[in-house]
Amino acid sequence: MGVGKGISMQQFVWGSMRSVWIAFALTTIVTSSAFAGLDDVHAVTPGSFGVLTKCRGWVVATTCKTYQHMRLPHRIAVGDTIFLEFGSNTKQYGFPVARIDQKAGRCTIFSEAEGHRHQIDKINVPHCHRAV
Repeated sequence: MGVGKGISMQQFVWGSMRSVWIAFALTTIVTSSAFAGLDDVHAVTPGSFGVLTKCRGWVVATTCKTYQHMRLPHRIAVGDTIFLEFGSNTKQYGFPVARIDQKAGRCTIFSEAEGHRHQIDKINVPHCHRAV
């Protein structure tokens, strides 16, 4: 269906703009509902262990590797640097805490404040609570 097949240019443009607005509205609703219930918190008291995910960006793709049983400090706050040891050939890593998301007694600690959550370094903590 295009211009010249029974509709005017104005009808064509308005119809296209309406489609763009509908797509924008749906994207906004889906995105906001995906993050509904997440609380950005300043500090947490995690359980004793977490799962570290280290990601590396390549030219075409990003690869991530997880490390289990990461011992965590008793309190973690945005702005801290957590020093971790991991891997079979022990590596030391200073993990900068830029953002903490908490939901339903679990939290994710991110090394960057912004970015795609599946492409940045993070620590998933199965049991944590907001620090007082």
